[in-house]
Amino acid sequence: MPFVLNRWLSEPFMFAMLAIFLACTLVILLQKLRQRREGSPFFWCLVGLALAVIGLVASHYPYLVPDVMTLHAAASTTRTLEFMLFAISGLLPLMLGYNVYQYYVFRGKLKSKH
Repeated sequence: MPFVLNRWLSEPFMFAMLAIFLACTLVILLQKLRQRREGSPFFWCLVGLALAVIGLVASHYPYLVPDVMTLHAAASTTRTLEFMLFAISGLLPLMLGYNVYQYYVFRGKLKSKH
């Protein structure tokens, strides 16, 4: 896409740093996988995913649908956004509490008998 190429060429330092960080994350992820660590590969996979999403959003900003719809055109009204803020802030503690309960119930490692 010419728009993305122009965006990358207009700010080469930012996108080069993002690519370097993503490559470093991949190298660290592979090292942690070889070391057979428990939680480290998952963490570094999440970091890599976050960096990839940041790069994708930065490449297409301000478009949500490339060359069709901008971020500002897709936004809802202020009243709708306020309603969603209050609805989510009320439900989020309930969802997090349920996830904590799930982790507590299913804690421990599974042992293989084979």
